[in-house]
Amino acid sequence: MLKLRNALRRKEKKRGMSKIARAVEELHPKIEGGVLKSWDLTEKLYNIEISSRLSDLHMVAEALEILGRKIDHEEKVKSVVLLYRMQDGGFGLNYSSIDETFYALVVFEKLGCDVEKLGDTAAWVKECEDPLGGFRVMPSVKRAYLLSHLYYGLMSMRILRLKPKYVQQHLEFTMKCANYDGGFRNSVHIGLSSLEATFYALSSLTMLTGEGS
Repeated sequence: MLKLRNALRRKEKKRGMSKIARAVEELHPKIEGGVLKSWDLTEKLYNIEISSRLSDLHMVAEALEILGRKIDHEEKVKSVVLLYRMQDGGFGLNYSSIDETFYALVVFEKLGCDVEKLGDTAAWVKECEDPLGGFRVMPSVKRAYLLSHLYYGLMSMRILRLKPKYVQQHLEFTMKCANYDGGFRNSVHIGLSSLEATFYALSSLTMLTGEGS
């Protein structure tokens, strides 16, 4: 950050780039512990392109199941996941989010835990469901905006043995993310088609139409 700031100040003297220099200065509060972060729609900071511990555990659990192997030290893994459980019933590092809650539920499912005992988690997931379609990243956010959150929400409901209330709205939300090239983007607002977003779309449509049950 210091090198970047000094470099911009040198360019500022030559080209009058004061606005760019000030913009870089304003980035400083977004760097915590040397990690670059970004504001999201909840006005909170997220790490950029850094997988969380729950995400890593989720991928390991999925991989082991594919390989036909069991998770070792099950109680220890369970205790680690529970460290990320928030008072509202969701899961996350500093606050609950639908993606981190999904990761935690997958690990619990692979461990053979009785997820129906997570009553407040089920209630939290229900609150994330947007009546206009999609799932909010957390109940306090006004509107759903990412296709991935819909997938995480529907998968969480499936694990918790819940049924979505707004099926038609979710279907319409999914199609709002369709692009003319046949693929899907992650945001309802704008974006390029990607294989990942198309996976979220097709998986969500399968769950919503009951074809994957």
